[in-house]
Amino acid sequence: MPTVQQELPFALLDMHGKSVLTVREVAERLHCTRQHVSDLIAADELAAVNIGKGQSRMAARIPVESFRDFVLRSMTCEFAVSPIRHMPTQSLIRWHQELTKHLKSKGVRV
Repeated sequence: MPTVQQELPFALLDMHGKSVLTVREVAERLHCTRQHVSDLIAADELAAVNIGKGQSRMAARIPVESFRDFVLRSMTCEFAVSPIRHMPTQSLIRWHQELTKHLKSKGVRV
């Protein structure tokens, strides 16, 4: 049976069909401030799309893939070596479908 430490990151990565997250949603998921998320975006640690006028980062939208990548890159325990081994089957199936679709759109034979 997986420990709580192993389960937490993957529950965190389950987006329930969303394709983008707001700064507030990311802050809530990471239990940090919106300013910290904005700082991560400004430091190019977390990729985002600015949909607001000017340089307002509070109008940023973070693609789910960017958020997942950030979380997996930020893991510091040995678990980060092979995180997909412990992911729920349905999440793996969704990731496989998304990856296959993306690769096909880039002309890669799958």
